[in-house]
Amino acid sequence: SVNWLEQHLSKYSGAVVAVTHDRYFLNNVAEWILELDRGRAIPYEGNYSTYLDKKAARLKVEGRKDEKRQKRLKEELE
Repeated sequence: SVNWLEQHLSKYSGAVVAVTHDRYFLNNVAEWILELDRGRAIPYEGNYSTYLDKKAARLKVEGRKDEKRQKRLKEELE
């Protein structure tokens, strides 16, 4: 059962690659999440909820950087 697996993994000191759609399971067992995005590996410390918060913040910063880049490019082309 999922409860048994959660308990087993909480005692396990090694790394695990988990493929799951169970957010509650990830929240209970994940301590680090490694996201693979556009050829980059981005580590996040924390459970799934923390990962979602940190990813949203990262994307917001990236969006602002992209907007600034686009604005500079537009100004250079004018």
